[in-house]
Amino acid sequence: MKLLVERIFALSRYVLAISDTDLDKERTPQDMNSHDQLVLAILESGFGKLLVEISENSAERDFHLWILEIFAMLLKQHEARDVVEAGSIRTAEERKRQENEMRKVVEQETEKQLNKRRCISSRHTAFAGSYILKGLKAINKDNDMVVNKVIKNCNDIDHLNKRKIQHRAPKSRRPFDIETNKHISALNVRIVLRSFCIEMLQKSYCRLICGCKDSAFSGKRTLGQDKADIHYFILMQFSLEFCRLAELSPEYIKASLSIEAFHHVQTQLDNYLEKVRIERKEGRIHGLRAQYALAAYKELLLTLISVLKSGNQEWKREVGSACSHILRVEEYRDLSSCVIRKFMVG
Repeated sequence: MKLLVERIFALSRYVLAISDTDLDKERTPQDMNSHDQLVLAILESGFGKLLVEISENSAERDFHLWILEIFAMLLKQHEARDVVEAGSIRTAEERKRQENEMRKVVEQETEKQLNKRRCISSRHTAFAGSYILKGLKAINKDNDMVVNKVIKNCNDIDHLNKRKIQHRAPKSRRPFDIETNKHISALNVRIVLRSFCIEMLQKSYCRLICGCKDSAFSGKRTLGQDKADIHYFILMQFSLEFCRLAELSPEYIKASLSIEAFHHVQTQLDNYLEKVRIERKEGRIHGLRAQYALAAYKELLLTLISVLKSGNQEWKREVGSACSHILRVEEYRDLSSCVIRKFMVG
């Protein structure tokens, strides 16, 4: 029975890991993509509540890491601010304002897609003929300028630059972009996600964060859980930001406000940065892990500041002691400058 349940969790995780399809790329941001449909089906079927109930039970700790990864992948493509604001959209004026914002986003995305299509020529430029630009003089001022390809924008004429040998950066120093696939989902999806996040924070967040700390970062992870540390930081960052923006009680996230949690994030970030320097071939994956750890570290600091400003006296006293300890330890104070010094573009 235990093996069967573990296979169900593994299958759910692999289904959520499927990237966007070709049809999703053709959809406008206002439509539900396949990931949104999957999230809505999982949460409305009651599977999300079942996972929360299992994660509450300490006797089922063998499944907690799988559940943590599933929660992280449910929330990965959504912004915490959009999910929080979904619960406050009730009046007709607010709905209209939200629709206008969505319409602007749709128009911007449509314009970007059209610009990309215009840049793609259906024929090779060698067979496109030549064109004469009237009024624009060539190097010889007696002749008009001749171009060998279709010009989309007359301001983007760089014929002199293309005659030069362009400098290429080495592969190890080229910047690389991480596709986060963040998007604004439909209102009903965000409302369901909001209720799920509140239930998860109230019942199982602290148990998951504390119970999965060792298993998510140990070297004995299975091949299917090789990104468990990334999902750990994704869930931490999203939950902290959600709790801060929704002005929920810090009691729900107390496991992440302790000195031990801060030390754990700082230690992992230092470890990733050191591996980037030593293991050059695996530098990108370690850099990606450091990026998620840094996002969780940033949100942890913002949450501590928020509790100091608006929390009750008891929480202000607890968080104040943690902040004073952070300022006393030299390694914590120098972390920001250390990250800047070790930053490499590629």
